[in-house]
Amino acid sequence: GVFICPFVRCFLPAVMSMMTDPLEQCSRLAISVFATLVRVAPLVSNEAMDISKKIPEMQGLPFGSSDKVIEHLIHGRPLPPCQIPAKIKNTLERSGVKLRAYQIEGVSWIRFLHSVNLNGALCDDMGLGKTLQSLIGVSLAHHDLTEKKDETEGLNPISLVVCPSTVVGHWMNEINRFFPDGSCFRAFQYMGSAQKRKTLWPQIAKDYNIVVTSYSVLRSDVKQLASKSWIYCILDEGHLLKNPKTATAIAARRLRCRHKLILTGTPVQNKVHELWATFDFLMPNFLGTEKWFGKHFAKPIINGQLPGAVPACIGLGMDKLKSLHQQVLPFILRREKGQVMKELPPKTITDIPCPLSADQMKLYKEFCAGSEAKEALNLLQKKLKSPIQTDQGMDDDVTFGNNVLRSLLYLRLICTHPTLVLSKNRNKGKGSAITGSQSELIGDGKYARLDCSGKLSALNDLLRNAGFCHGDMTAADNDQSSLYIQSLDGGAEPNATSGATSLWNATEESFDDFIDMPDSIDDLNVPSSTAKCLIFAQFTQSLDVLEQFLFRPHMPSLRYLRLDGRTLPENRTVVVDRFNNDDSIRVMLLTTKVGGLGLNLTAADTVVFLEHDWNPHADLQAMDRAHRIGQEKVRVD
Repeated sequence: GVFICPFVRCFLPAVMSMMTDPLEQCSRLAISVFATLVRVAPLVSNEAMDISKKIPEMQGLPFGSSDKVIEHLIHGRPLPPCQIPAKIKNTLERSGVKLRAYQIEGVSWIRFLHSVNLNGALCDDMGLGKTLQSLIGVSLAHHDLTEKKDETEGLNPISLVVCPSTVVGHWMNEINRFFPDGSCFRAFQYMGSAQKRKTLWPQIAKDYNIVVTSYSVLRSDVKQLASKSWIYCILDEGHLLKNPKTATAIAARRLRCRHKLILTGTPVQNKVHELWATFDFLMPNFLGTEKWFGKHFAKPIINGQLPGAVPACIGLGMDKLKSLHQQVLPFILRREKGQVMKELPPKTITDIPCPLSADQMKLYKEFCAGSEAKEALNLLQKKLKSPIQTDQGMDDDVTFGNNVLRSLLYLRLICTHPTLVLSKNRNKGKGSAITGSQSELIGDGKYARLDCSGKLSALNDLLRNAGFCHGDMTAADNDQSSLYIQSLDGGAEPNATSGATSLWNATEESFDDFIDMPDSIDDLNVPSSTAKCLIFAQFTQSLDVLEQFLFRPHMPSLRYLRLDGRTLPENRTVVVDRFNNDDSIRVMLLTTKVGGLGLNLTAADTVVFLEHDWNPHADLQAMDRAHRIGQEKVRVD
């Protein structure tokens, strides 16, 4: 209880020094004790700190680090700006980098955590320069070690960056852009085939001091990557670890490093358990075991937010949420664009109604009247009435999920274009969403038209009114392009015909954060000779339909590129660079799973969602590919 307050200053230095102990049991126990001290630390008053100085046994103890933790992390007092050595400062100045005030604060925060041997998550809003801040933090850590030659003789400081495969090239570009002379970083892109990676691995420690790789390579080469001791391990888009049972999360926890940093613009997207998964990487056992966290935090918080919750449950949930915030917020730094980037223009978000065509309406009603849709609706109603799991348990849940999601998927695909559900390649046997009468219509070409889709018709009007179609040129990209071939990265986004099970965590739904609905598409007046547009869909097949029925027959002069799971990871940066630098390319087609994370696409000023994600945070991530530093205007449709 409060009686421990006078001793917090005494315990913190010893506990923090043991948090990185090579013996896992020792480090976990130290982190658990540290979590307790963090909860008590806000109660430590100046009087308690004075008392600790008078205790004979505590005389001469190194209180500097504990005082800094209590003052800056716990009480939230501003950190002094960190001192950047002349070597690093000169490199940044030669690169034209001028740090903004909030970025200096971010580097100081990373530096402070490093100085007291703690880890954290930089959760700035998307587009505020997390990459730059983290790279400066790593360069400072490397500089410290190279300056202490007597303590690190023979040591080559080396750090690891793990990110989605789509942005590996972006990280390499940013390193070479900010630190081009090689005096701070010698970067290595650890990608390619397994045989190529095996051949190149021995060169890493000798010739490079920062390695950039993808989560898929981490999963494949975890034994190799975990055999090395890294100075820093940075996980970009760290919210991808939200499920601690995935192979990616398990592999990340096996990495050995002195310091850990997670970068994400959306630290918690859906469940409070995602916070536990984040800290299980940063500081294992800081929030207890997963079971303990669920019992003491997650369950009371969720129960307090349920409709109809009694006042006692609401009060308990709020108390637990406040306690959880108090424990984790010192190790999370988050700034939003509205706070630190007043000059960044706001997003203009517009909802364009797209009525179903007569053909879509016919198929939609026909399916809703069928047995599969009725069975799915009955299962849903049954589930809502009895949310408690019965003895049948998982089998019932799987049946429920498969039927309901398959039905929802079918209806959503109809809303994009009828041919997505009438493909000749779809199975017409038991469990198929296609009836016999519908399948007869496939071969006559009845639905192979633009006007069969309300969405494509509206998109056609939008692109023309916005002035995206000029000249008489061929498309810049198509299915046969060398940049558009089968991915070796294990598949990034769901396949529209792959069935409901694989879509449980990856299907899509619109969200209602829209404003300023126009009376008609004609009211969207943003014609510009330099305007560029990003068009996001959930499925590669949706992009296929868009190309086949809109771009090729109706907009042959439109130059566009495409980025999805079929684009090889090593070629994705090439596609992004072409889009940003070639003024003749006006549109980029992307899937949200591949194009919605980490990319810098500020050449675009318009973002269109052909289909939305179930998770609104995924759409927000996609929007901010364009709405970031350097953007002058952006509109979302």
